[in-house]
Amino acid sequence: MAYPPWHVIAALSLAARIRRESGWVGVVAACVGGVLVDIDHAVDWLAGGGRINYKVRIILPLHGWELPIAVLLSSRCRGPSWVGPLIAAWIGHLFLDWLTNNPTNPLVYLLSRRIFAGFDRQRAGWPPPLPDPMWRSGRYYWAPLETIVAIIVSMLVLSLFDRQRPTQSRFVR
Repeated sequence: MAYPPWHVIAALSLAARIRRESGWVGVVAACVGGVLVDIDHAVDWLAGGGRINYKVRIILPLHGWELPIAVLLSSRCRGPSWVGPLIAAWIGHLFLDWLTNNPTNPLVYLLSRRIFAGFDRQRAGWPPPLPDPMWRSGRYYWAPLETIVAIIVSMLVLSLFDRQRPTQSRFVR
């Protein structure tokens, strides 16, 4: 798992890109999608009785590829200016997690797959946890290259929204 600041760097890179177009609402949306998505770790904490144990169960209700896609479809690609930054940062966040958490395949990040597996780590497709007793303390590491890739993915997703917007002439009155 990447150090949390890598998510902040990725989200702020996207926020800087969209600041002029989407304003502060877009910046906040990029930060929510890129960083605050991790608030769902609280669900695992609550389900674990005040501790997180990803060796057995992984819930993470906001960490699913289908969720930002559902937001995209519900906005019909023409939603408010904050939808694009939110979805682009959210997908970038998931992509960075996928690159750094080393699951068996990208389908592990489908919430529906975890639901059908009863949130069981191994049945959902995660590799067995490391046998190292210091696993929890050594789970974070530096991820500059993975962060750059996640930023590029976010920018590409955001460019899809740029294509959806009709171009307006600056001479329109």
